[in-house]
Amino acid sequence: MNRGNKTEEKTAKHGNDQSKKKGRLVYSHFMPAGYEPREVFGYGAGESLYSPHRKQQTQSAKGSEEIVRLRGENDRLVKQSADLNGSVADLTFKLDTTEKERRLLAEQLTQIKGENQRLGMIIKGAQLTPGQQQMAVNRSGLPSINGVVRDVRTIAGNQYATISVGAADAVTRGMEFKVIDRATGSFLGTLVVDTVEPNESTGRLTGPHVSSIKPGVEVRTQL
Repeated sequence: MNRGNKTEEKTAKHGNDQSKKKGRLVYSHFMPAGYEPREVFGYGAGESLYSPHRKQQTQSAKGSEEIVRLRGENDRLVKQSADLNGSVADLTFKLDTTEKERRLLAEQLTQIKGENQRLGMIIKGAQLTPGQQQMAVNRSGLPSINGVVRDVRTIAGNQYATISVGAADAVTRGMEFKVIDRATGSFLGTLVVDTVEPNESTGRLTGPHVSSIKPGVEVRTQL
Protein backbone atom coordinates (compact mmCIF):
# COMPACT_ATOMS: atom_id res chain seq x y z
CA MET A 1 0.00 0.00 0.00
CA ASN A 2 2.84 2.37 0.79
CA ARG A 3 4.58 1.61 -2.45
CA GLY A 4 1.46 2.49 -4.37
CA ASN A 5 1.16 5.82 -2.63
CA LYS A 6 4.76 6.77 -3.32
CA THR A 7 4.38 5.89 -6.96
CA GLU A 8 1.29 8.02 -7.19
CA GLU A 9 3.08 10.95 -5.50
CA LYS A 10 6.00 10.77 -7.93
CA THR A 11 3.62 10.61 -10.87
CA ALA A 12 1.68 13.58 -9.57
CA LYS A 13 4.87 15.58 -8.96
CA HIS A 14 6.17 14.83 -12.46
CA GLY A 15 2.86 15.86 -13.89
CA ASN A 16 2.94 19.11 -11.95
CA ASP A 17 6.48 19.88 -13.22
CA GLN A 18 5.44 19.28 -16.81
CA SER A 19 2.33 21.39 -16.38
CA LYS A 20 4.43 24.17 -14.89
CA LYS A 21 6.82 24.16 -17.86
CA LYS A 22 3.94 24.16 -20.34
CA GLY A 23 2.29 26.89 -18.37
CA ARG A 24 5.38 29.06 -18.65
CA LEU A 25 5.46 28.71 -22.42
CA VAL A 26 1.73 29.28 -22.86
CA TYR A 27 1.76 32.20 -20.44
CA SER A 28 4.71 33.80 -22.19
CA HIS A 29 3.09 33.31 -25.57
CA PHE A 30 -0.16 35.03 -24.64
CA MET A 31 1.20 37.79 -22.45
CA PRO A 32 1.22 41.38 -23.83
CA ALA A 33 4.44 42.75 -25.33
CA GLY A 34 6.85 43.92 -22.69
CA TYR A 35 5.38 41.78 -19.91
CA GLU A 36 7.85 39.42 -18.32
CA PRO A 37 6.78 36.50 -16.08
CA ARG A 38 8.92 36.16 -13.00
CA GLU A 39 8.18 34.49 -9.70
CA VAL A 40 4.91 32.99 -10.84
CA PHE A 41 6.82 30.53 -13.02
CA GLY A 42 9.91 30.26 -10.90
CA TYR A 43 12.05 33.12 -12.32
CA GLY A 44 13.85 35.47 -9.99
CA ALA A 45 13.49 39.24 -9.99
CA GLY A 46 15.11 40.83 -13.04
CA GLU A 47 15.01 37.60 -15.08
CA SER A 48 12.77 36.54 -17.91
CA LEU A 49 12.46 34.04 -20.69
CA TYR A 50 14.24 36.52 -23.02
CA SER A 51 17.19 37.49 -20.80
CA PRO A 52 19.75 34.97 -22.20
CA HIS A 53 18.81 35.87 -25.76
CA ARG A 54 19.14 39.59 -25.07
CA LYS A 55 22.52 39.12 -23.43
CA GLN A 56 23.68 37.19 -26.46
CA GLN A 57 22.47 39.95 -28.79
CA THR A 58 24.24 42.61 -26.71
CA GLN A 59 27.51 40.69 -26.72
CA SER A 60 27.20 40.08 -30.45
CA ALA A 61 26.63 43.80 -31.11
CA LYS A 62 29.64 44.74 -29.00
CA GLY A 63 31.76 42.18 -30.86
CA SER A 64 30.66 43.61 -34.22
CA GLU A 65 31.52 47.13 -33.11
CA GLU A 66 34.97 46.01 -32.00
CA ILE A 67 35.57 44.27 -35.34
CA VAL A 68 34.60 47.44 -37.20
CA ARG A 69 36.91 49.52 -35.00
CA LEU A 70 39.83 47.12 -35.49
CA ARG A 71 39.31 47.07 -39.26
CA GLY A 72 39.32 50.88 -39.35
CA GLU A 73 42.50 50.99 -37.27
CA ASN A 74 44.12 48.42 -39.55
CA ASP A 75 43.20 50.43 -42.66
CA ARG A 76 44.66 53.56 -41.06
CA LEU A 77 47.92 51.79 -40.22
CA VAL A 78 48.17 50.31 -43.72
CA LYS A 79 47.73 53.77 -45.28
CA GLN A 80 50.26 55.28 -42.87
CA SER A 81 52.76 52.56 -43.74
CA ALA A 82 52.25 53.16 -47.48
CA ASP A 83 52.76 56.91 -47.03
CA LEU A 84 55.96 56.35 -45.05
CA ASN A 85 57.29 53.93 -47.67
CA GLY A 86 56.61 56.53 -50.37
CA SER A 87 58.44 59.20 -48.39
CA VAL A 88 61.42 56.92 -47.84
CA ALA A 89 61.59 56.11 -51.56
CA ASP A 90 61.44 59.80 -52.48
CA LEU A 91 64.16 60.76 -49.99
CA THR A 92 66.33 57.88 -51.16
CA PHE A 93 66.02 59.05 -54.78
CA LYS A 94 66.91 62.63 -53.82
CA LEU A 95 69.89 61.40 -51.80
CA ASP A 96 71.17 59.33 -54.72
CA THR A 97 70.76 62.29 -57.10
CA THR A 98 72.57 64.64 -54.73
CA GLU A 99 75.41 62.16 -54.28
CA LYS A 100 75.84 61.81 -58.06
CA GLU A 101 75.96 65.59 -58.45
CA ARG A 102 78.49 65.86 -55.61
CA ARG A 103 80.75 63.27 -57.24
CA LEU A 104 80.50 65.04 -60.61
CA LEU A 105 81.40 68.40 -59.05
CA ALA A 106 84.29 66.81 -57.16
CA GLU A 107 85.64 65.38 -60.42
CA GLN A 108 85.28 68.74 -62.18
CA LEU A 109 87.03 70.49 -59.28
CA THR A 110 89.92 68.03 -59.48
CA GLN A 111 90.23 68.63 -63.22
CA ILE A 112 90.19 72.41 -62.77
CA LYS A 113 92.84 72.24 -60.07
CA GLY A 114 95.04 70.13 -62.31
CA GLU A 115 94.58 72.52 -65.23
CA ASN A 116 95.40 75.51 -63.03
CA GLN A 117 98.58 73.84 -61.84
CA ARG A 118 99.58 73.05 -65.42
CA LEU A 119 98.96 76.63 -66.57
CA GLY A 120 100.81 77.94 -63.52
CA MET A 121 103.88 75.89 -64.44
CA ILE A 122 103.71 77.12 -68.05
CA ILE A 123 103.47 80.76 -66.95
CA LYS A 124 106.25 80.34 -64.43
CA GLY A 125 108.51 78.67 -66.99
CA ALA A 126 107.93 81.50 -69.47
CA GLN A 127 109.64 83.94 -67.08
CA LEU A 128 106.89 86.55 -67.47
CA THR A 129 106.59 89.72 -65.42
CA PRO A 130 103.78 89.80 -62.79
CA GLY A 131 101.66 91.96 -65.11
CA GLN A 132 102.19 89.58 -68.01
CA GLN A 133 101.37 86.63 -65.78
CA GLN A 134 98.06 88.24 -64.76
CA MET A 135 97.24 88.94 -68.39
CA ALA A 136 97.99 85.34 -69.33
CA VAL A 137 95.79 84.04 -66.53
CA ASN A 138 92.95 86.33 -67.62
CA ARG A 139 93.21 85.18 -71.22
CA SER A 140 93.39 81.47 -70.32
CA GLY A 141 89.79 81.22 -69.17
CA LEU A 142 87.91 84.30 -70.31
CA PRO A 143 84.19 84.42 -69.54
CA SER A 144 81.87 85.51 -72.30
CA ILE A 145 81.37 89.26 -71.78
CA ASN A 146 79.93 91.63 -74.39
CA GLY A 147 79.73 95.40 -74.34
CA VAL A 148 80.09 98.52 -76.48
CA VAL A 149 82.64 101.31 -76.77
CA ARG A 150 81.43 104.46 -75.02
CA ASP A 151 84.34 106.80 -75.64
CA VAL A 152 87.63 106.90 -77.56
CA ARG A 153 90.52 109.26 -76.79
CA THR A 154 94.24 109.63 -77.32
CA ILE A 155 96.56 109.72 -74.30
CA ALA A 156 100.32 110.26 -74.78
CA GLY A 157 100.05 109.21 -78.40
CA ASN A 158 98.15 105.99 -77.62
CA GLN A 159 94.50 105.21 -78.32
CA TYR A 160 92.30 104.38 -75.32
CA ALA A 161 88.65 103.47 -75.12
CA THR A 162 86.07 103.23 -72.35
CA ILE A 163 83.67 100.29 -72.60
CA SER A 164 80.23 99.65 -71.03
CA VAL A 165 81.15 96.68 -68.80
CA GLY A 166 83.04 96.66 -65.52
CA ALA A 167 83.59 94.85 -62.24
CA ALA A 168 79.87 94.11 -61.92
CA ASP A 169 80.19 92.07 -65.14
CA ALA A 170 83.30 90.19 -63.90
CA VAL A 171 85.75 92.36 -65.86
CA THR A 172 89.28 92.34 -64.39
CA ARG A 173 92.47 94.23 -65.10
CA GLY A 174 94.44 92.69 -67.97
CA MET A 175 91.36 91.16 -69.61
CA GLU A 176 91.37 91.36 -73.41
CA PHE A 177 88.39 92.34 -75.57
CA LYS A 178 88.05 92.04 -79.35
CA VAL A 179 86.60 95.14 -80.99
CA ILE A 180 84.08 94.32 -83.73
CA ASP A 181 82.16 96.49 -86.18
CA ARG A 182 78.59 95.26 -85.69
CA ALA A 183 77.45 96.58 -89.06
CA THR A 184 80.00 94.62 -91.10
CA GLY A 185 81.28 92.07 -88.57
CA SER A 186 84.84 93.20 -89.23
CA PHE A 187 87.59 92.82 -86.63
CA LEU A 188 88.96 96.27 -85.79
CA GLY A 189 91.44 95.59 -82.99
CA THR A 190 91.83 94.61 -79.35
CA LEU A 191 91.37 96.40 -76.02
CA VAL A 192 93.40 95.36 -72.96
CA VAL A 193 91.81 96.61 -69.73
CA ASP A 194 93.95 98.95 -67.57
CA THR A 195 91.39 100.29 -65.09
CA VAL A 196 88.11 98.80 -63.90
CA GLU A 197 85.12 100.64 -62.44
CA PRO A 198 81.88 99.02 -61.22
CA ASN A 199 80.03 99.59 -64.50
CA GLU A 200 82.75 100.50 -67.02
CA SER A 201 86.37 99.84 -67.89
CA THR A 202 89.14 101.61 -69.77
CA GLY A 203 91.92 100.05 -71.80
CA ARG A 204 94.46 100.58 -74.53
CA LEU A 205 93.55 99.88 -78.15
CA THR A 206 95.79 98.07 -80.61
CA GLY A 207 95.16 96.44 -83.96
CA PRO A 208 94.91 96.93 -87.71
CA HIS A 209 91.98 99.37 -87.72
CA VAL A 210 92.26 101.35 -84.50
CA SER A 211 91.36 104.54 -86.35
CA SER A 212 88.00 102.98 -87.26
CA ILE A 213 87.06 102.30 -83.63
CA LYS A 214 84.26 104.71 -82.70
CA PRO A 215 81.67 104.89 -79.89
CA GLY A 216 79.01 102.25 -80.43
CA VAL A 217 81.21 99.48 -81.88
CA GLU A 218 81.01 96.14 -80.05
CA VAL A 219 83.58 94.57 -77.72
CA ARG A 220 83.68 90.87 -76.86
CA THR A 221 85.92 88.63 -74.81
CA GLN A 222 85.16 85.74 -77.19
CA LEU A 223 84.50 85.83 -80.91
